[in-house]
Amino acid sequence: MSLANKFGSGSVSSGMLSDDVLPHNLSLEAIVSFVRKQLPIWVIDPDTPRNVAENYLNESLCGFLDIQSRCDLPLCHFMHEASQRGRRKVDIAAKPVRHIFVEGHLYTKNDPLFAIEGKLLPPPPSKKREREYLTGLDGEITGGVQRFKLGEHGGKLDEAAIVGYVLNKSFHYWLETINSWIDELILSDQYLEWRESEKLGSFREDLHTAYLTSEHSRDAGKCKSNSILLHHFWVNLGS
Repeated sequence: MSLANKFGSGSVSSGMLSDDVLPHNLSLEAIVSFVRKQLPIWVIDPDTPRNVAENYLNESLCGFLDIQSRCDLPLCHFMHEASQRGRRKVDIAAKPVRHIFVEGHLYTKNDPLFAIEGKLLPPPPSKKREREYLTGLDGEITGGVQRFKLGEHGGKLDEAAIVGYVLNKSFHYWLETINSWIDELILSDQYLEWRESEKLGSFREDLHTAYLTSEHSRDAGKCKSNSILLHHFWVNLGS
């Protein structure tokens, strides 16, 4: 069956793809590169909020990425609070503006291509939220990485991201701290398996941002695959 037949032969006015229109191609690398390029610009933008709740930062970043994508990533738009598994919502999701192929997979306008969770570093002052970048306490599913490991976020994706809004301390401090938390979770987490190989690495930084990666195991029965690659984008929002 041809792609044209698969999608029907409706006209543009009917909202369907015409026979002579084929889906475009896009790579995950292009999306990651776009976000990395835009974050330093967002950080120094005078309209970027400071000293506000996590949700306001997520909304501001999502709006900025969406505006910038119109010129620099026109096949995508960015949505705040996009639906995931069940009643879960991810902070920011990239979705296609039309049917496109990404890494050999066909996506419709309703399919998230890339999911981004935003987390404060440090989190709000609460013992229960102390390690929320990674995990919630006592089995609560509030952690950034935890949600991706469980497939609550990004279950249909091979790659996703966490943006760390760094309010104080250095990027190196948070790299060492988060990896030390993983060391402790390997020994103590009764609800979820953590491995040495899941530590953050490939650290690179500049004046306002840092970039890291990590790979995490997950249940292939509930997810697209048995692991997910996370891109960690950290931005310095300290005064």
